[in-house]
Amino acid sequence: MNSGILLLINVALLVVIVFLLQKQKVQLSNRLAIIQQVLSGKTRMRILRDEKEKDAVLDFAINDLIEALHQTKIEGDQSELKRRQLLSNISHDIRTPITSIIGYIDALVDDKISDPEERAQYLLIAAEKSRELKRLTDEVFELAKIDADEIEMHPERLEINELLRSTVIGFLPQLQEAKMEVVNEIPDEKNFVYADRTAITRIFQNLIQNAIQHGQSGKILGLRVEKHRNQYIVSIWNLGEPIPEEKIGRVFERLFKADDSRKMKSGNHGLGLSIAKRLTEKNGGSIRVDSSLNRETTFSVRFSAFLG
Repeated sequence: MNSGILLLINVALLVVIVFLLQKQKVQLSNRLAIIQQVLSGKTRMRILRDEKEKDAVLDFAINDLIEALHQTKIEGDQSELKRRQLLSNISHDIRTPITSIIGYIDALVDDKISDPEERAQYLLIAAEKSRELKRLTDEVFELAKIDADEIEMHPERLEINELLRSTVIGFLPQLQEAKMEVVNEIPDEKNFVYADRTAITRIFQNLIQNAIQHGQSGKILGLRVEKHRNQYIVSIWNLGEPIPEEKIGRVFERLFKADDSRKMKSGNHGLGLSIAKRLTEKNGGSIRVDSSLNRETTFSVRFSAFLG
């Protein structure tokens, strides 16, 4: 009697084990099928399971990995789109001065311009377009080096007030030509930071250049240095046309042009601010822009004060 019951129990256990193994086999096949689809690029696939099932935690972990892969794919697609847009914009900005240079040179070579003064003017324009093209290519290569981490930072103890003063002096001829007044709010005391001199100079140059190009209508370039807690805030501002609210969040994007026509006239190709942002971050700082109607447009760079 007991042996019969024991036999029935063993048979029942065997049936249960076979059922569970078969169920696991089906689930394993489903997992493999979904994983294969995911690997083929269908990253929206998910394994559907009831969270009450004991081994559901494995499938949820697989779903988390698939979601991470999906997000990576989205970011990769966005990066590829931005890369294509960047190349398209660069190609356009390179083609524009090249076309102008070819046009002026062809006119001179073909002797279409006989007046000496007009010929000289054509040569001056061609030379300026050539310099514009060189500025663009220099900025493209500089940004590429920054992205590839090929530009080494050599931080040192810097006095930023004097560095800002000496940087703006180099722009005095350009400021005079633009008939812009400099409002100097740089304090007399010495303010020290720990950063790369070349990089900080480049940041100041790009921000001053941007302020001159877009602030001519306001006739003022402002320079200000303030201390807030353990940070120094360098602000470069102008009273030109404000940046549209819907575009202000994009001013540091590569080749972004808040005003296409104005940028093309000034020779600014939208890389200077992006370079300034990347160099600021590589020196442990941060940068922001504030702009609104009837107020100044201000680019502010923050660096930690050197306390050593």
